[in-house]
Amino acid sequence: MKSNITTIGGGTGTFNVLSGLGKNRNLNLAAVVNAADSVGSTGEMRGASGILPRGAVRRALGALSDATDGVRT
Repeated sequence: MKSNITTIGGGTGTFNVLSGLGKNRNLNLAAVVNAADSVGSTGEMRGASGILPRGAVRRALGALSDATDGVRT
């Protein structure tokens, strides 16, 4: 029976945890990704465009993906 694990966070930490856990095929993984950061380049993008940057979500999806070719994280 597979165990269910959900990560909550964003950025590098979530990517690293999902990448490591993703190697274990006995786990069902999900992620809740925070995209409301206002620090650094995320804050600059948010202020300039008025939309939330998607980098953290993109990285989490890449870490959860089974694909290894063509997925940039």
